[in-house]
Amino acid sequence: MKKKKIISILFEFVINKKTFSTRANHRAYRYNVTPPMRITRISFLLVMMLSLHIGLSAQSLTDKVSFGIKHQTLDNGLQTLGELSGFKMSYSADQVSQYKNISVEKKTRTVEATLNLLLANTTLTFEAAGKNILIVKKNKEQAANSSSILISGTVTDAGSELLPGVSIRVKGSNTGTITDVDGKYSIEVVKGDVLILSYLGYNPKEVQATASGVINVSLTPNSVLLSEVSVVSNGYQVVSKERSTGSFGHIGKEKLSIAKSPGVLDKIKGQVAGLLVDTRHGDGTFTYRNEHTEGSALNIRGINSLQSFYADSSPLVVIDGFPTSFDLTTLNPENIEDITFLKDASAASIWGARAANGVIVIRTKKGNKNTPVSINFSTVLSMSGKPDLKKFSTLNSSQTIDYVQEMIGLGRIQDQINVPQPLPLDQASELIFQNKRGEIDDATLNAKLNILRNRNGLNQVDKYLLNNPWMQQYNISLTGGNENSSYYVNGSYAKEAQSTKGNQSDRATITANNDFKFYDRFTLTTRINATWLKDKKNGIGLNALNSANKTLHPFDQIVDETGKRVQRYPAYFSGRVKNLESLGYLPWGYNELDELDNSDNTSNQDLIQVSTNLNTKIAKGLTLDLTYRYESNVYSTDNYSNQYTYAARDLVNHYTSLNADNELVYGLPKGGLFDNSIESSKQKSYRAQLNFDNTWKDHMFTAIAGTELRSVDGKGKTFRYYGYNDQTQTHSPIDYGITNASMPYNVDGYQEPVIDYTNTSANVERYLSYYSNAAYTYKNKYTASGSIRLDDYNYYGRNANNNPKPMYSTGLAWMIGKEEFLSKASFIDQLKLRLSYGFNGNIVRNVFPYTAMRMGNYDPYSNAVAGMIYSAANPNLKWEKTKQLNFGIDFAFFNNILSGTVEYYDKHSSDLIKDVLVNPTNGFVSIQKNASSMQGHGVDVTLNLKALDLKNYGLTINANFAYNTHKVTDGDLIAPSYVFYSNIPNLYGYPIDNLFVYRFAGLDAQGQSQVLDKNGKILTINDDASTINERVYAGRTSPPYFGGAQFSARIYNFDISLMTSYKFGHKALRNALLGVQADSQYRGYLVADASLNDRWRKPGDEQNTNVPGMEYLTAASLTRYQESDINVLNASQIRLEQLSVSYTLPEKLINKKVIKGMSLSASVRNLGVIVFNKYGIDTDYQSSLISGVLPLAKTYVFSLNINL
Repeated sequence: MKKKKIISILFEFVINKKTFSTRANHRAYRYNVTPPMRITRISFLLVMMLSLHIGLSAQSLTDKVSFGIKHQTLDNGLQTLGELSGFKMSYSADQVSQYKNISVEKKTRTVEATLNLLLANTTLTFEAAGKNILIVKKNKEQAANSSSILISGTVTDAGSELLPGVSIRVKGSNTGTITDVDGKYSIEVVKGDVLILSYLGYNPKEVQATASGVINVSLTPNSVLLSEVSVVSNGYQVVSKERSTGSFGHIGKEKLSIAKSPGVLDKIKGQVAGLLVDTRHGDGTFTYRNEHTEGSALNIRGINSLQSFYADSSPLVVIDGFPTSFDLTTLNPENIEDITFLKDASAASIWGARAANGVIVIRTKKGNKNTPVSINFSTVLSMSGKPDLKKFSTLNSSQTIDYVQEMIGLGRIQDQINVPQPLPLDQASELIFQNKRGEIDDATLNAKLNILRNRNGLNQVDKYLLNNPWMQQYNISLTGGNENSSYYVNGSYAKEAQSTKGNQSDRATITANNDFKFYDRFTLTTRINATWLKDKKNGIGLNALNSANKTLHPFDQIVDETGKRVQRYPAYFSGRVKNLESLGYLPWGYNELDELDNSDNTSNQDLIQVSTNLNTKIAKGLTLDLTYRYESNVYSTDNYSNQYTYAARDLVNHYTSLNADNELVYGLPKGGLFDNSIESSKQKSYRAQLNFDNTWKDHMFTAIAGTELRSVDGKGKTFRYYGYNDQTQTHSPIDYGITNASMPYNVDGYQEPVIDYTNTSANVERYLSYYSNAAYTYKNKYTASGSIRLDDYNYYGRNANNNPKPMYSTGLAWMIGKEEFLSKASFIDQLKLRLSYGFNGNIVRNVFPYTAMRMGNYDPYSNAVAGMIYSAANPNLKWEKTKQLNFGIDFAFFNNILSGTVEYYDKHSSDLIKDVLVNPTNGFVSIQKNASSMQGHGVDVTLNLKALDLKNYGLTINANFAYNTHKVTDGDLIAPSYVFYSNIPNLYGYPIDNLFVYRFAGLDAQGQSQVLDKNGKILTINDDASTINERVYAGRTSPPYFGGAQFSARIYNFDISLMTSYKFGHKALRNALLGVQADSQYRGYLVADASLNDRWRKPGDEQNTNVPGMEYLTAASLTRYQESDINVLNASQIRLEQLSVSYTLPEKLINKKVIKGMSLSASVRNLGVIVFNKYGIDTDYQSSLISGVLPLAKTYVFSLNINL
């Protein structure tokens, strides 16, 4: 419009009565003008005309404004520009209404340049008239000649997941931007420019900007760099790896899928630098040491607490943002999207007083929006061999009989025929004593002993008590989504039989994850995870070789040559047992197969997690999360021994006596035994969290702040029913013998109360936390982060001086590879330096600020309830604290052919809880208090090599290495006065996993052990050697060096993978003379270590052997030999974990209308181990009569995966 026209409009407004309407800035203004207002209106007209003249003469399109919008309508953009520039925008509402997603990067430009950008992706242009701008439609010539264009769009991965923080750069220039938290971007370019999009873990992509508009880009994962991961989760938020300052380890679903196992532990072993995984769980895949618990099987960057043998030293496990009581072994790996390991203070300090031992963050899978329904089915089948009993280092039958004869000759085994309470004897001993009593002659004795000499009890164990382990697993999942929702539903079932016959486990899981978006502002997320586990634990297996009086000796039989089950008598000497049976006592024999037939020991575990989260967008970049999580963990055991089991018969017989009339008096009812225990844990968590994430110009800022309330309620109950009948579900009441008058008599004629196994327990834990985490990035190169958390816990902090203290961390990161001075180093794809420092905490949950008391049953002598104080009050309890300094370098070179991470860390743990001696007059010898400290340091290295990457061929190597060491740093801790074990925890200057041994000086003339003192003087068994001065430090029992490597090859549609792990630098004691005891009356196992055959037997043998003799054997002599330097083993090893081959069917062989994809795989696990000690012993599975551990047999695994 012209100036005079504007003036005429204003004149008309002042003079006329009619309604006036104009469209300025797309707003309609209506005024009814009446005569009484005209004088005022004339004055207004004069002022407006003067203002208009001044404004129009001063306004120019070359004036600069700071302008920027994100995903707004063109209408709003023009309004904003009009307000900033002073121009009045005139346009038709119909013309601009179709443009609803306009973005212009905020920058200072001229009004003209800003208008060009606003209208770049439209069919509109503008004309200026003074202070007025008219928006009009472009003609054909204008549309063809436009060169400055605005490109916007969204960046996703192959699965349509939004990718925040993607770097977008104009090729050949410094112009660039990054995607926001929703994966969106906009950038001003010149027509024909090439945009380079890069994101850690994905292949870079180039797109050409040929015209204004929307360019959505999908990035494909890089098979090598994806292991380095682009984003990581700390449990509270997902952060870009590029911007992180902390130390993270990460395993994605691709790596998790390589090891075909229903157990998580098998899948993560050797995959992350600094993560040590102990998988000595026998042949179970989702049962760990016959339990669904990993215990202390996981360790991140070494030991931080003296409570190293308890769960308090294990990493905190977080599932979908909340701590959990679920063990990793209870999870179905098919439901896991990824696992992140938070290793340093910067990464883990957001978890405060529970993060000192590291944090394991697990994210379960979820659906993708705007994707059709997808069904996946997979199944896994595995088969293994039996344990190789030949690897058991034991005496054979003939050697055992020689040993028995020697022990009888020495008086260490004595005839029990006339003993009032006779001990049980093995077959060989009974035959020898029968000969000595004249019951059988020498010829008969030798003939019968020769029969025993030719037997092999291990064969009986193998045949009747072991079987070939197997496992089968089935998974089915359903996933998909539309514009406003997504879903992922999975169901699985796994079943396995272990090598111990009678042991079997079942696991069923259900996962349902849903996301709903509504009103463009709210997102509701629900998560349901449920696991049901059932274990049958009736097996005996290798325990038959270490069951005290029930031990199966090398010459014993379970089934004889005729197929009849053989009875042995563990309770007493067979002569007495048979006599008691003749008096009416229940049969008192024992046979392993009878026990398998009549026992029913079952445990069940039900685990449920339910959570819901509401995310609300409050303002640009600001959201609020309200989350609730409920978790239930119920574990129950039902152990039923019917009336035919040895346990039931033995207990009834034990409480059976003869009265004056020689009649049987039963102190317990006949029938079975039913033991039940239930442990339950209920967790409730409430969280409110603000999230801020915004990007403007060269700046990125993210922050969270929240509060969390968590409660844990635990209950437990155990009881036993006597005289139980499982058919009628009834039991018999008994008198436990609370008073002397009612106390029953046992088989030996003494009064003995019946044990009451009824017990109840309860515990309540409450946590209140406040936390915050923030990170700022400048120019996508410089990042500073900080984190703080304050925890309150109802067990700690009773003393005001020990109220909760905040845990905090800070970190810096520098993307040095993006600096101009390295721009000529074309081989650098990424180079980043990181530095972090902070504090984490640890809670030891078995100590209390108040006196803890355990109530027992009635005392039979006082007829009162018995109680015991098991923990003295300590109101000064506080967190264990660990401060950590971490320096890291992340790199990728030569077009990402070589990439990895190198880190060094230093840790100091303080206020560690330990036992401290106190004045015994207080009623306690010691109390637990914060009184110790440790220092440690280490190195983590991860290397990824893409050795070959062709169309049909590929070879990658992923390797990691870790070094970790520590020592106790309490200056006031000195060596203890007496040392009874080879491990001396909390010793100043040494690691707590230390190994101290005697310096062996050979045997004396009587075949007994001699050791050296600190001065090199020989000490005999008559000399005291109970202090640390007589021992020397042999090393650590945990490996200071460990890691793993994975070799992956691709040949057309075949993928081949070899997984290995290694441990170096630690020591172990050889299991020498296990099963041997130095009692005056031998009561130990006759299944003894094979080295016993090399024992000293006569003077002069000390010149040829170091194994002590039996004639003068004492406990000191035995211990000094077993725990001496000659039995220290190098425990280093390289383990070949798995070799797998998979084949993906080519599309031409698949009916795409029915099947989208199919793959087959075959694997061999437990391939073998390379050891470095002269005995060839695999110290992880050193044969032990005590633990019944043997190396695992090879396992063959077959799997099928189908996508529908």
